[in-house]
Amino acid sequence: MDRMQALTDPIDPDMPVNTKDLMEEEFDLDLEFEEYERIEVPDFSKGRRGRFIHDFSLNKTAIIDLDGGRCFVMELNRTRILPPKTLFDMIGKINNGYYDVDTEVVRDSYRVVTPALDKTDEEDFGVYINRECVNFPMYRLERITSPG
Repeated sequence: MDRMQALTDPIDPDMPVNTKDLMEEEFDLDLEFEEYERIEVPDFSKGRRGRFIHDFSLNKTAIIDLDGGRCFVMELNRTRILPPKTLFDMIGKINNGYYDVDTEVVRDSYRVVTPALDKTDEEDFGVYINRECVNFPMYRLERITSPG
């Protein structure tokens, strides 16, 4: 497993580059077996601190709301989520100027399914998600495909 930190470009490319203007994310990538990746997301000005766990062996993603003390689990979207080696390669190329950072926000709409999930069956969530969510209630996220 390799740990790396990456700094991305400021949101406004005309702003002078200053370390306080940079966003820092921490990545924990399983480069040997490509089973998981853990991405620590910083606290944005009006957002919440969070963490993403992508479990490629179970095809699950967990979003951990660190400030709210909750976990949300959904199916892993393999069309948008890069596997660890590919993500590692892309981060390196961004840092070396090979790729420009695309700051377009990709969002999908999901709803929280209640009540909280029963976490007694570890096989449903795997070791990586269970380790991160052990002290938090866990909810399933369901993609909203049409309004209403």
